[in-house]
Amino acid sequence: AAVFRAAQRVLRDSAAAEDVAQQVFLAALEGRVAARDAAEIGPALRWLAVRTALFHLRTRRRRSAREEAVAMRRT
Repeated sequence: AAVFRAAQRVLRDSAAAEDVAQQVFLAALEGRVAARDAAEIGPALRWLAVRTALFHLRTRRRRSAREEAVAMRRT
């Protein structure tokens, strides 16, 4: 729940936050989350959720700008 909330705070979109949370948990299962012990896993997952959500925002903005540029060329 904390991972989802961290992503939702950044994205302000529940569906996108669910996608980010899923990506974070997959990364954890694949061993891409660095935590030395059990006490560090929560903060590591939340940090990754925020970073992934920010990346998602940047990607969405770039895609939107690209689509707008294409639409402008067509008119």
